[in-house]
Amino acid sequence: MAQPLARQGLALVALHSNLGIAFARYLLKNTSLPVVFAGGNPKYKTKEMVLERLSDIEGAPSRLHYMYGDPAQRKNAWDIRQYLRQNFPQQSIRLLIALRGSSTFKSRYTNFSGVTHQSILRHYQRTVIGHELLMNGLNGFLPTTEAFEVSETDNCKFPAHAIWALRLGRRASISQNTASVLPTDHAASAATLQLTKSFDNFLRRRCKGNAISVAFHPGTKGTSVRNPGFDPEDVLSEDEAVEKIMKVLTTMPAEQARGRLWDYNGEEILP
Repeated sequence: MAQPLARQGLALVALHSNLGIAFARYLLKNTSLPVVFAGGNPKYKTKEMVLERLSDIEGAPSRLHYMYGDPAQRKNAWDIRQYLRQNFPQQSIRLLIALRGSSTFKSRYTNFSGVTHQSILRHYQRTVIGHELLMNGLNGFLPTTEAFEVSETDNCKFPAHAIWALRLGRRASISQNTASVLPTDHAASAATLQLTKSFDNFLRRRCKGNAISVAFHPGTKGTSVRNPGFDPEDVLSEDEAVEKIMKVLTTMPAEQARGRLWDYNGEEILP
């Protein structure tokens, strides 16, 4: 018996960053999904930044929904849930891009002596805890019994299952950590990768094949904290990174992708 089909669904990007803006812009340009951009500060005029260069995309302004606030805070994660309930009562999340997990440490935190109790707590709040709060607050918007329709008209063709995608770096890999100079950052990234797998185990039981959790590495950004010996070819612009990551997320079979960390070339980064 064929599975019933869910509605079109929506995409959610959290939070404000150049990479987040690039994801929102890509989704508005290449899909017909409504896009909810959560996070940031009003002073950055993020909505206007997203809509730049999209004047020729019909309906883009009406499809973009912007929410202020930091998703890493429990109250704001709950605010996102209320917003979705009020504005998209019949829709499920088809794609969630969670951009927590990038380094929030400054250059002075490059060894154990530069790390303070407060900086450790703040970093875990902005990474591991922020991700788990989003999972706790929004997992109910993932489809449990219905698959999505596969659009034949969008430039970016989504699979029938929902994708919860967390941004991580190569520093999340314990096996590849041979020159760690950011101890707390590496530990938090590794914990977030474990969280990705645990959340996927939860989705496997709750949603079956209708939703998966994965982590992705978008390459090194010019403003990122780099480890010694980083590969210069790993440096990508935001637009390049988003195009490559979206190809990986939307073309890789669910059972192959789920619970793992993938780079922008579709190669697995082992734990």
